[in-house]
Amino acid sequence: LLAKNGRLTSKISLSRFGPRDMEYNLSIDNTNLIAEGGSNGILLRIQDINTAIKINENDKKTNLPLHKIEFGIYAAECRVDSAYNQASPIFVLRFSNLNVKLSDSWFNLELADKLPEALVDLNMTWDQLHLMMTRSTTADLIILYYKLIEYFNKQFIESKDYIKECELDLFYEMKVKQQFIEKKESSIVKKFNVNGGNINLKGNNFTLITFHGNSFKAIKWAVFSVNEPSMDFASQSHLEDGE
Repeated sequence: LLAKNGRLTSKISLSRFGPRDMEYNLSIDNTNLIAEGGSNGILLRIQDINTAIKINENDKKTNLPLHKIEFGIYAAECRVDSAYNQASPIFVLRFSNLNVKLSDSWFNLELADKLPEALVDLNMTWDQLHLMMTRSTTADLIILYYKLIEYFNKQFIESKDYIKECELDLFYEMKVKQQFIEKKESSIVKKFNVNGGNINLKGNNFTLITFHGNSFKAIKWAVFSVNEPSMDFASQSHLEDGE
């Protein structure tokens, strides 16, 4: 993993009884990730990452929680090589000018006769999104998935003693902090009347290329292209009486 010109700024405001505000800003000019080993190879290139995270438990204007996450990527490319031939990619994803915004909205927090409502909104826009796949892409990705699971399980077993030691230290630290921090019962929300949100996806172009073979050198292939695609999803779940 190679990253250039990374910058991180943060602002944290904590109060024992009052609001808690946190802001983080992260920007990276170029990031390259090359993973090689076994039978699969992964290449990931990202240019110009900008991320902003804002957490406000009690907004000064609305007196409601406010959580926002925004990040943008100028250009990115992800390539996965075949499990049988590393010189032959079976999955390529490229996109440009990706912007993602995630926020939530809260209602009825101060009303005693109504349960609070929480909604989450996700907006994602992009300029160009290109995806290339072969007939063996799904099978190779499944093989890669199980290899990653096997690798992380092995690492977890080897570091089991160290993790136990960290868990004991973390448990002791949380127990000590709990003796000094008093929680208000009125601020603890146990049930919600409505849970849901909206997802909005919009771009200038989406192109899908499929190859009838195990590599991008196949003779037969097909191209699907859509200009200005837009998709909206909305969901809500209501709490019924007695549940």
